[in-house]
Amino acid sequence: MTPRPTSITVIGWLEIVGGVIGLLAALGMVARRNGPNMLPTLERIVLPMPIHIAIAFLGAALGLVCGIGLLHRQNWARFLYVGWWLVSFVYSIIIFRSYMPFFLIPSVVIFLIFIYFLFRPVATQYFTGNGAHDNL
Repeated sequence: MTPRPTSITVIGWLEIVGGVIGLLAALGMVARRNGPNMLPTLERIVLPMPIHIAIAFLGAALGLVCGIGLLHRQNWARFLYVGWWLVSFVYSIIIFRSYMPFFLIPSVVIFLIFIYFLFRPVATQYFTGNGAHDNL
């Protein structure tokens, strides 16, 4: 069996930690949704706050699922990560237009780094089980 590349372990744990932080942030949005500090935020988003909160919970949950899937050699986790990143990126562009220049470049750079490590040959061998040692 092909051993798990260190990069997959790191990305998996980053997704898990990001998912937990995302869940906490979504819970914080729920707790503060009617607070005075949320009014400026509510004025900038085009969707109702309950939908925004639901998407935050969904994104955090998918981050956890992706991370766990990556650590458990689930090939679909790579594609779920790519798909959800693209959906959330488009969502962010639509919702947070005024903040995008600050987050656009770092977000894309991190995404491209993750893509490189998730789809390089050693990672593909790990996820598909097509390594040279799998027949031993």
